[in-house]
Amino acid sequence: MKKNSLILVVLLAASLTSCSTTRSERGLRTPADERDSETSVTPGSRLAEYCSDPVKAVCGTPSGASMPQLNSSLLAEAMTQAGQPGVQKPEDLDEAHYGAYMRALDANAISQTRWTPQALMELVMETKDALASAIDSQSEISSKDKAEMKSDLADLNYMGMAHYTRQSHADLMSFKDTCGQDGLRASAFFSADQGAVIICPGLLTLNFGRITDIQSLKRALQIVLAHELGHSIDNSEFPKSFKKLISCFDSQFRNMNSGNKIGGKDAKRELVADYWSSLSQVQIAKKGALAPELAAQTFIEGYSIFCSQVKRSGNDPHPAELARIYLHASNPEVRAYLGCVKPLPEVAGCSLSGPVGK
Repeated sequence: MKKNSLILVVLLAASLTSCSTTRSERGLRTPADERDSETSVTPGSRLAEYCSDPVKAVCGTPSGASMPQLNSSLLAEAMTQAGQPGVQKPEDLDEAHYGAYMRALDANAISQTRWTPQALMELVMETKDALASAIDSQSEISSKDKAEMKSDLADLNYMGMAHYTRQSHADLMSFKDTCGQDGLRASAFFSADQGAVIICPGLLTLNFGRITDIQSLKRALQIVLAHELGHSIDNSEFPKSFKKLISCFDSQFRNMNSGNKIGGKDAKRELVADYWSSLSQVQIAKKGALAPELAAQTFIEGYSIFCSQVKRSGNDPHPAELARIYLHASNPEVRAYLGCVKPLPEVAGCSLSGPVGK
């Protein structure tokens, strides 16, 4: 795997979980509860809406009301723990104290949202397995490239904030561009140098109070993790495998990308990482035997971050926010799993062999 410098990426979604308490203590549902929910979903409701109008379905999802209050509390506590005299805001901390602030913020976010480092590591492993299955499902990729992709993927892991911020070469000032000045942006990044995914504390708090089912929370975070892991097997390493896919994205999504042609290398990498994330969600749904209604609800919850219409910086390589919802909802394998009969009128789906369904 090519050892690039830090690759910054703004992510899709996040959530919370727990390993230290029982489900009943957390107020979370059991597998039996989840099976009941799969059969009690009103046929054709959110699923039908997602198939026909994904932006309406996704952006009609309410945001977590508990997040601002939680984030404010986490920020204040971490600033106290950072301990730089006379400094009131995270953006004014020097590099040494900013590292201490991020470690404190991360530890507090994990504690408050009931994630654990071990749970996050296990979730990365599960997501890697889903991506490996997605690689195998792509007949257009040669056996040689498949083997190399899976080898690169196997080397990756989750790295906690405490470990990363103590690395001698960690660029904490550039790190602010990803996690935000206060570290509470719902983001994460893939470090090729470290061979790891690092999660910003704000990603862990994103759905706090909004999604209460542990399995839904895990699947929402896997959307994010798969995007990050997908950067290790994107077009920078395997350009021939994605040539037709990128050409399809350019032709289908130009109108949703402010009328612009898909840009340079970094922009194309983001599209390919999104593609891998979509395929991994299908593999996760298959492994869990999720009913289409439940799978659609996971997608709706996970992609709702793009409804905020936050203004992107001029050098942000990511596609326009709403285009990313369409990119997932138009994916041929996603639509096949959900049972969406008609193609979306706005765009064709894109696969490694080119446009599908229009």
